[in-house]
Order: sequence, then structure tokens, then C-alpha cells
Amino acid sequence: MKSKNNLIKFINNNSHFIDNRYVIIKPFSKKNLTKEFLNALNNKEINKYLTFQRQTKKTLLKYYNKRIKKKELYYAIINKKPIKFIGTFTVRCNRKVFPQRHKYTIGNVIFIKKYWGSKSSKISFKVFLDFIFNVLKLKRIYAVTFQQNVSANFNLISNNFKIINKKNNLFNFLLTKKNYKKENNKDYNYVIKNADLR
Repeated sequence: MKSKNNLIKFINNNSHFIDNRYVIIKPFSKKNLTKEFLNALNNKEINKYLTFQRQTKKTLLKYYNKRIKKKELYYAIINKKPIKFIGTFTVRCNRKVFPQRHKYTIGNVIFIKKYWGSKSSKISFKVFLDFIFNVLKLKRIYAVTFQQNVSANFNLISNNFKIINKKNNLFNFLLTKKNYKKENNKDYNYVIKNADLR
């Protein structure tokens, strides 16, 4: 099965979710457009490395609808104990950075400071990478960060991403399936529920 077909099938199935002992990763919905999420995105400490201006409920809804319209994977990260919406993942074709190439990039935001560098944050990232390579069947995934974003750059490098380009104050990263290392620790085990890939 081609990776693009797997991607589309997951985009079109809003009932599936990734279930790990520490986190649940599920398709983002309007229910996640909370006041806490909005306030966090307008917090200068949290949004200083994000590429959008100040958000309102209206612009946030517009952003959400744009992700759906563009057929991108957009997920909410839910911490299990306690149950808490803590961040997001995206997988999208980034035409702005790679205008002449069909390349998928990963985006990740943990918008609650308490969970920066937490076990849930680290595990969710590794689980999502495994999902990208072994469920979506993508052969490579890219990431784009500001060079000053030390924590994001460290996270990518520690997960075997390689810097392939430095331009306009940005790092372009690449991780191939060949260089991806699956975690054997049971903490990283997960199941995909409610996914029909027929």
C-alpha cells in the first residue's frame, strides 16, 4: 500500500486514535479549541517560535478549518493521568518550505509549560514517529525549526533527525525510516483503535 493512500485513509477517519499507557493521540476536533489552548498560544513564552500572529477564537477556528480543508493530519495529545489536553501534532505537505517537492513535515507543540520535557511529551513524540513510519508507511519525515529553538532542536537530534539545510534563521531536519530507531521499552507500546484501512 502506498504511503499517500495510508495517509489519506487516516485523514478521512476521525474516529481512530493512538492509545499508549501515558497518552492518547487523537484527531484534533473543535472541542479542543478551548480558552486554555487559545490563551497558551497567545503567551509570548510559548508562541515565540511559532509562525503565526496573535490568535482569537475566530482565527483559531479558521486555522482549524484550513487544516481540515487541506487534508492534513492534525492531532491532539491527551495526557492520561490526569486527563489533560497538552499539545498537538501535525503531518502536512509543506509547500512553503519545499515549494517544488512533495515532502511531509511534522509539527509538534506542547502548549502547557508544566509538560515541557515531561515523560508524556517525550513518549508521545516517539510514539508518533513510530506511527509515521510503521502505520502511515512514510519513508521520510522533515521538520523545520528556528535555529534559536534549542529545546526543539535537541529533541529532533536526540531522535536521530539530521540537519540538511540552514537558511533564513531556520534549520531543516530530515529523518528517514532507515535511520529511525524503534524503542523497545514497553512504555512506548501503543495500539491504533477504530482504524479501518480496508
